[in-house]
Amino acid sequence: VLAPVPLDEAGARVLIGRLKAAAIFGRYRELPPADIDALADLMVRLSQFSADHADEIVSIDLNPVIVHEEGEGVSVVDALIVKRDAQSAERRGAAE
Repeated sequence: VLAPVPLDEAGARVLIGRLKAAAIFGRYRELPPADIDALADLMVRLSQFSADHADEIVSIDLNPVIVHEEGEGVSVVDALIVKRDAQSAERRGAAE
């Protein structure tokens, strides 16, 4: 699911609920519920970071993000932030 940034907590929770696999975040089979609070917090913080640095960043990829059981947080296993190069930033500024 996609949404404009920045997100607030309510917006992050709506997006989480729209995921095809959203059901696995609750009690799923014998697994405890996932830490949705931590996931929503990560989404809010990441969206604020990306909004604050929109002129400098082309893309951000966190893959995978492991959502632990409730109260245990999240782990970002790998992250890639692609910065805009100086020339493309100058061209973008001239076009605006």
